[in-house]
Amino acid sequence: MTRRTFGVVVLALAVAAAARATTLVTAPMPIGAQECWLLNLGKKPITVTFQIASNDGVDAEDPNEVIAPGQSLEIGASDGRVSWCTFSGSFSKKNVRAVGTVGNSVGLASFPAN
Repeated sequence: MTRRTFGVVVLALAVAAAARATTLVTAPMPIGAQECWLLNLGKKPITVTFQIASNDGVDAEDPNEVIAPGQSLEIGASDGRVSWCTFSGSFSKKNVRAVGTVGNSVGLASFPAN
């Protein structure tokens, strides 16, 4: 294999790997009991890292959780800050549904992740 061919193969593999990596983020959620939910609608297990973050950094993290097909998983935090959910991993957006929810004295609101 020539240097040029090797370089093209390495570049193609890097682009393919980057294309499979996905990150979904909700809009900022108001203060309250915050939860981040992800549902796997695909046919294979997926590995996801969940984060609840704020301007002060990461408030809660659950790395490398495996979610079976047809199953969901959530993490939650309640620390009195405006926060958002981040879901990252090697999965297809079309095979998951992700949402952040917040409950407080006013009621419950949901924030879809895009």
